[in-house]
This record gives sequence, structure tokens and C-alpha cells, in this order.
Amino acid sequence: MAKAQSVLKREPEGQPTEYDEQSDPKALIRRLSTLRWLLPLLIFLVVVVHQGIENFAVDEWSSLARFLSGVAVYGFVGPIVTFFTLSWIMGQLREKETAEARIRQLNRELEQRVAQRTEELARAYEELQRRNEALQAANEELKELDQLKSEFVSMVSHELRAPLTNINGSIELMLADGDMDPESQRTMLRIIGEQSARLTRLVQGILNVSRIEARKLEIHPQAVDVRPLMEKAIENLARRENIHEFELPEGPLPLVWADPDRLEEILANLIDNAVKYSPEGGTIKLSARESDGRLIISVTDPGVGIPAKELDKIFEKFHRVDRGDARTTYGHGLGLYISKRFIEAHGGDIWVESKLGKGSTFSFTLPLATPEQLKSKAGVPGERTVEDARK
Repeated sequence: MAKAQSVLKREPEGQPTEYDEQSDPKALIRRLSTLRWLLPLLIFLVVVVHQGIENFAVDEWSSLARFLSGVAVYGFVGPIVTFFTLSWIMGQLREKETAEARIRQLNRELEQRVAQRTEELARAYEELQRRNEALQAANEELKELDQLKSEFVSMVSHELRAPLTNINGSIELMLADGDMDPESQRTMLRIIGEQSARLTRLVQGILNVSRIEARKLEIHPQAVDVRPLMEKAIENLARRENIHEFELPEGPLPLVWADPDRLEEILANLIDNAVKYSPEGGTIKLSARESDGRLIISVTDPGVGIPAKELDKIFEKFHRVDRGDARTTYGHGLGLYISKRFIEAHGGDIWVESKLGKGSTFSFTLPLATPEQLKSKAGVPGERTVEDARK
């Protein structure tokens, strides 16, 4: 008997599996295809030999009829029945093999679809996670904005109430004292003027934010000398409180290409910010230097400094540094935000360097006025929007 051979069959997953070749339907069909011809022939030969021995052993030629009839019955009918029986078995095996091949094909397709669906579900899950994270981040941002809005409303209410109270109090004192001396009247009027200016700055800041958010803020650049604007900002501030010293840069400064009104507001915001957080009698230093076609302007104060975790947030809208004095120090958290947007509209940058207990230095850049601009424009202001600066 032939020894059964073992072969390796590779499954759809790619893992080889050992199996007996005799159990393979295709191998059985090949054997049956050979056997259905050989077995009937072997049966026919056996019948012929058997009938010949049985009928001609005694040399009786009268047994020829029996021999032929035996061969016809056993030598033809048996092989024919055997042939068709084996053919039928082969057909059944072929049908079985076809069905199994179809099942294997369906299994492979099903596995592919399952794998594809699993991959799609994995991608959908990742996308869902990403969207959930984005939604959570947006929700946190909305909460933060809502908190900032509440704080802003509270601060603005305080900023409005304080100067209005001072104005009303001064007016009431003047009305109540009909014989008030001129010096006292001047003091009351000075208080009214200072508090009115404070209200004006608050309203102007809110209007600037509104223009910035609506992208309707326009700048009109021209050749500007920075020094007179520094002196003007310091002079306006000194009218309100003359308790600090100021140091200006030495020598003439190069002209910058900027909107003088916006530049004056930037300087006023930075100087006012330095004064608010510096001790009385401290020196506020203003400096300027050229670098790569730009003028770097810095405002340095000897104040309390800014915590490192706050450095990336101080230029955000409505943000105020939490130093425990947010209520006692006036401000609405818009000055640095407005200054940053004004500077960016000019194509410049702004940054801060600070150490707790040692003060802060706010620096920003503005483009220098080129000879071509001085010659072609001849000092005539141009016009530029915030969107133009971003392009």
C-alpha cells in the first residue's frame, strides 16, 4: 500500500497547516478517475479467466454458450455498473469540492469584509475621539471665554463706576459750596478732567477692539519721529500722576513708517502699564535701536514682574495678570491686546521679558521709513488695513 504523503497547505490567513493528501477531494477524484477504468477492466479479465477455467477445463466445447453468457453477464454488466458507480462518486466529490471551494471563497470575502469593516470602525472611532477632543477643547474655551466675559463686565463696571463717582462727587462739592475758592475749584475741575479722560480711554479701547474684531481697523502710515510721541505720552501721563521718573533714548532716532496716532496709543499703553506696576519714584526707561531695517522700541520698568506662566497670555483679550492686586490696580485687560494688534497691522512684532521682583521689558518693532518712501510719499500718509498687513 502506498504510503500517505503529507503536504503543507496555506490557509487564507497565511499560516501553513499540515494535512493528509488522501483526504484532499482533488486527489481522491484523480484516483477514482484512474480506478473507474482499471477496476472494470480487471473485473472483466477476472470473469473471463474464471469462466474459461470453469467451462473449458473438461474440454467440453458444448460449454461455449455458458462461457459467453457468463462473460456477458459478469464480464460486462459488473464492469459497467462499477464504472458508473465510480463516475457517480466522482461527481459527488466534484460537487463537494466545488461547494467547499465556494465556501472557502465566501469565508475569504467575509474575512476581508470583516477586516475592512473593522478598519473603518477603527478609523471612525479615532475620528470620533478626535471630534470629542476638539469639542471638549471648544467647550473649555467657551467656559474660559464666558469667565473672561464675566470678569470683563465686572472690571468695566468698576472702571465706569469709579470715575463717575469721582466726577459726581466733585460736581456735588462745587454745587454745595458756593463760596469755594478758585484753587479748590481748579482741583475739582482737574479731577473731573482726569476722570473724563479715563472714561474716554476705556470707551476708546472698547471701540478699538470692536474695529479689530470686525477687521475694519485702518492705519495710515507715514514717516514718523518716535521721540516726540514718547514725550507726548509721558506728558499726558504726568498730568494724571507725577510720581515716576522717565528716561528717554539719547540722540536722534531714525524715522519709522507708521501711523502716528496708533503709535502714540501703543506707547501710551505700554508706558501706562509700566507705571501701574512699578513702585512710586521708580524710573521707567524708554530705549530704541536699529536692527535689520527695523526700529526696536523698548519700555522697561522696575516693577513686580510677570510670572512665567502668564507671559504667553498677557497679550490676550481681557486678560489681566493675577498678582493679588487686580482690583486695586485699574485696567480692563485691553491695552496690551490692542497694542499687539496695532503693531501687527504695521508688520511688526511685540514680546516681553520679565523676572519676578525685578521688572519687565516690553519691546516691539516697527519698519524704518525707506528712502523710496520718503521720496515718493514725501511724508503724505498712506492707507492700510489690518488685513493688508497680514497678506
